[in-house]
Amino acid sequence: MGVGHLTERIASWVAGVKYSDIPGRVREKAKLQVLSVLGSLYPGGESEAGRKVLEAVRGWRQEGPCTLIPPGDRISLHGALFANAAFSMAYDFDDYLFMGHTGHSAVLAPLALGEARDRVSGEELLTAQVIANEVGGRLGGSVLVGPHNGQAWSYIHVLEGACAASRLLGLDAEKTADAISVALYQPPFPLFPGFFAGETKVLTGSQPLLQGVMAAELAARGLRGSREILDHPRGFFRHFAYLPLPQLFGGLGKSWVTDTLAYKKYPGCAYIDTTVDALLQIREDYREKHGRPLEPGDIQRVEVGASRMTTAMDHLSRTFGVGRGDMTPILINFSIPLSAAITLLAGELTPRQLDGAYLEGEGERIRALAERVHLRHMPRLTLEVVDALDRGGVGILSSVRARDLLRASRQMRGGGAGVTLDSSDLPLLLPLVLRRITRGKHPLDMEKVQFERVTLPFPAEVTVRLKDGQALRARQDIPLGGPGRPPEETRATVENKFRQEASRHLPPERVEEALRRIQSLEKMGSARELPPLLCAGRGN
Repeated sequence: MGVGHLTERIASWVAGVKYSDIPGRVREKAKLQVLSVLGSLYPGGESEAGRKVLEAVRGWRQEGPCTLIPPGDRISLHGALFANAAFSMAYDFDDYLFMGHTGHSAVLAPLALGEARDRVSGEELLTAQVIANEVGGRLGGSVLVGPHNGQAWSYIHVLEGACAASRLLGLDAEKTADAISVALYQPPFPLFPGFFAGETKVLTGSQPLLQGVMAAELAARGLRGSREILDHPRGFFRHFAYLPLPQLFGGLGKSWVTDTLAYKKYPGCAYIDTTVDALLQIREDYREKHGRPLEPGDIQRVEVGASRMTTAMDHLSRTFGVGRGDMTPILINFSIPLSAAITLLAGELTPRQLDGAYLEGEGERIRALAERVHLRHMPRLTLEVVDALDRGGVGILSSVRARDLLRASRQMRGGGAGVTLDSSDLPLLLPLVLRRITRGKHPLDMEKVQFERVTLPFPAEVTVRLKDGQALRARQDIPLGGPGRPPEETRATVENKFRQEASRHLPPERVEEALRRIQSLEKMGSARELPPLLCAGRGN
């Protein structure tokens, strides 16, 4: 097979990479990702939307070798992929990396495929998982400047599913290239009204993941696709990027975007995490100083300063419902005032606070406190985010010309991206453009990018003003569980998340056994050993 087209280069790496090629630190982060994604399945399966998906999938009556987690039903490979990915998406309790929310596919596709096939070892499962992370993160990064953003890059799950399945189906590079080409022939993407309103967001990973795995199954039987599907002038990048960055696919096997994995401690968009961290710190400090909890009646006003990414997220939540008084789990996931109000009222933010019964009982108090939460954009915090990526060695902006950056920014303005630009952002754009002019254009050498040094800060400065005149302040830059936090703290955060959610379904000894098995996943002789441990009524 030639390697002239991008699909061929990706396929060659997917088919050839070995478990031993993956650095030990990357494997450890991948195992934490397994724990984090599994931790999201338990509450997601109990959510209102999750229960509806479960009923529908059960109605398909497709018995098979795979497991629905947590209910434990035995079902077909396709049914397990669809339902489990929906459960993991339900409360926005997933993980993310540079650039994409990859775990819905990277973890759940190998897990289901490992059950469906004989003799898939723990090493093979982890290899397929890392492969999916690497290609998914790079595809998201390649369309960073485009009409979609974040979870709206749902087409990354098509590529992840195709590559993970190709690897575990034993396809060679030729057929893997066909799987990629077939998968991306009709790339899916969500529409914002359905993402923020109703319950269809729960399907954001399900349908694309299934499409990708099916593409590999078709390629295994000889169906061919166009190798130019990504880089043809009328191919993928033409439609999904204002400024295509295919160079992000360089460095496969040399630099590892899996190094940038961030694991959510709270259900909700990544941009709310640092605000919640800061509020919980303020509550703790107040209790230590005054010997009693901070009460809503004490609070006059809450001020949150954040980056453009956070304010844009919050604006979208208001556009699609919060401004009308709606309060659904999805809108809370993207609303700073609602998430902050729940955190201050409950002293925590977990899936339990997104349950319908809780929201119905506490809705009036949540709304009243949310009206006292005020969010504003702080340009210097946005620049800190950009500078953190530059310091980490990614340097994407250094690889493009200033005029291309300006042209793309004009296209993004009002173009539907999650982060839009307007005239108020000129103070942000000018330093970036000047930096490009003074430094010149430099090729992006992905082989030299040290993703293990990258941090993903979403800084938030929070002030709680009390009625007695006190001002309580806290700042958080990198969310708990994010790259750049102390490794032992991150491990404890993820393990506690898994314990917290799994313990609602499993006895304590089963939770600890599952935890131990995942921590040594590479030693597992058969991937079929894991799913039964995760479901009540099954396992040893």
